[in-house]
Amino acid sequence: MKRKDLRSRSRVRAWRIVFAVAIFGVLYAVSRPMVAARRFYETLDQYAEGIRAEDPFVVNRYYPRLLAEYKNIARWRFLGRWIAPEASRDAWVYAALYQILMKNYTHSDVEALLTRCDEQKDFYACHLYGVARSKFYHTQYAAGERREALQAVTTSVAAVFEKALRYGPFENEVDRYNYDLVINPKTAEQMLKNVSRTPGVKLRIPGRGDLPERGNKLDESRKGGEGRRNRKG
Repeated sequence: MKRKDLRSRSRVRAWRIVFAVAIFGVLYAVSRPMVAARRFYETLDQYAEGIRAEDPFVVNRYYPRLLAEYKNIARWRFLGRWIAPEASRDAWVYAALYQILMKNYTHSDVEALLTRCDEQKDFYACHLYGVARSKFYHTQYAAGERREALQAVTTSVAAVFEKALRYGPFENEVDRYNYDLVINPKTAEQMLKNVSRTPGVKLRIPGRGDLPERGNKLDESRKGGEGRRNRKG
């Protein structure tokens, strides 16, 4: 066999090895963040179930895991954000849900939600602020300040859930329910009394089967309690 043919075959073999290594490297680079994303979503689903059931034990168990998985996704930067967009976009929502359910939020935490609701017109923040204030006025009502608590719920809290409907996507049934519950003095008082047949406002995790993803806005000319609204545009 000629020396030239041997060199040619050696080059072909070398390029095949380089190509195989490159393919393996790409697969490895993609598979790692995909595994991290799978673990993140598995943990997020368990966390969301705890929030849906408002079970402090489940939420307290999975919240540290969720934070750890979030940090793991963040290591992959752009690729991680592309594979698991919820990990970077809504991390603050998960923290706020935890604080509200565990009742360990401060006044500044809640006011920060209102600021975000008003300045950024973020319906997630409006939703969370409305839930937090509803729970506060439930405590105030139980302490004997019934008239003040009821008035605040039917006015200021209702206005916040109205903002959540105005700023949020069309299919925001959770805040439609919350708005209709607190705007009516009768159902609002039943909620504050904690009557079993009238549940409280719904605390949910956006984007995990309850509150929908951001989407089409709602027609601001319609009120939340007037049934389904028209899409804008």
